Amino acid sequence: MIISEFYSGFESLNPSFNAVSCEYICEYDKKSRLKEISARMYFNQFNIDFAYIVKGLAVGPRSTLECRIWLNKSEKLLYFTPYDLMFMLDPGNFKCYFYTFIESAEKMGLCFNNLAADVKELLPKIAEIAEDPEKVQQAYNTLKTNISYYFDNNIFEPDSQLDPETNELVLKSNLQYYYQWVRLRFASKCYSDFLSGDYRKAIRKYSRYKKRLDYEDRLLQFMKSIPDGQKYQAVIPELNTIKQGLKEQTRISEAFIIYISWIVNTIFLFPLFLGLYYLLLYISTRGALYSTGIELYNSMLVLLPTIITSIVPSYFSRKLLYRIFFRKNYRKKLEYDALFNGKSEAKLMKVFVYIIFLASLTVTALLASTGISFYSNRFVDKSNFFDIKGTSYSYDSLDSVWLIKGRYNGFNEWLDNPSYVLVLKDGKTIDLYDYIEHSDSEKKIIPILKKQNIPFFGAKTIEDIKPQYG
Repeated sequence: MIISEFYSGFESLNPSFNAVSCEYICEYDKKSRLKEISARMYFNQFNIDFAYIVKGLAVGPRSTLECRIWLNKSEKLLYFTPYDLMFMLDPGNFKCYFYTFIESAEKMGLCFNNLAADVKELLPKIAEIAEDPEKVQQAYNTLKTNISYYFDNNIFEPDSQLDPETNELVLKSNLQYYYQWVRLRFASKCYSDFLSGDYRKAIRKYSRYKKRLDYEDRLLQFMKSIPDGQKYQAVIPELNTIKQGLKEQTRISEAFIIYISWIVNTIFLFPLFLGLYYLLLYISTRGALYSTGIELYNSMLVLLPTIITSIVPSYFSRKLLYRIFFRKNYRKKLEYDALFNGKSEAKLMKVFVYIIFLASLTVTALLASTGISFYSNRFVDKSNFFDIKGTSYSYDSLDSVWLIKGRYNGFNEWLDNPSYVLVLKDGKTIDLYDYIEHSDSEKKIIPILKKQNIPFFGAKTIEDIKPQYG
């Protein structure tokens, strides 16, 4: 509907420009999806495009309407925006000639009419420049100098190792990146602040730029000259699409709702992951008298994959959340959602779903197999997170069991945290403190070990038991 409105807007306004002829130029991506449409008007000495960019970069402006001016009809790659030529057209003109985040057909119609009216006012001066070869050359020289200075010093220097056709393709690609970069500059918070009349914020943000475009330099000085209390209407508030678009893109107003959805999804999914955890634990420790993984404080670790997995349903349930929490602005939310979450984003999220789901299952399986399991004739140590098989020890390999009173932390502070330490005949020690609470080890592990006639000793710390086994 937005594209249809673009076509109808151009059809209705084109006759008033008295162009010699006009045509539509469409550009598609590798998947045959429409990238942009240029409605071009041919005049005697110059051409003007009204261009609609459907998507743009993954991060940045989308659904963008802009004007392009071609002062040289044989030039294929390098065009001017009204901002580029304003130093010659009207240095005191700081109107908005860039509309992005256009979310509806109605907004497209208003933006197109406004842009066309402002460009029409510039036509006599554009024609005057186009008819003067010296001014045309001056304009192109200035534009090339600015692009080289602000973007890439060697952008217009052909590579001697490449043929002319390849060099042209390289230049075309680099210029496309330049124009995308310029759009990011104008789809910024600082330009939005200027359009909103918040000059203090805009001045502060523009002043932080190490390099400013010539237009931005003039804009900065212009804002500083505006007396307090006065405002320059670069665009009517209803058509400040950048301000509303940036607000919707950051989705600050919806963060709380997404957070609530995340919590609800986590609560719903946690019992499923917990059940899966215990099922996998049962399978991996079948026949065990006891496994440390059965304790709830160990199984609670599945909360991590649950939380990560809960992100995905929050994305797919967003439209339902709009209907619940944004009843008055539900249609507007859906329009902006269509800009920021197109088919490519949906496909990406579906792939993301599979990756997250598989990763969560893997982490859950690893958690279920981490710990110590005690059988009638052996025990299995799976202390390493990725060690699914673990290391099996017979009870004959145990030299002794030690009850230590506590330990020192990293700050050399004494912690009165007792635990049992299994000492193997090869000198290896396994501190049960890392796997189970002391009270549970006394009730559930020590009775199993005492049946194996293993000697028990006591010490203050784990360091104190090292000299006593051998």
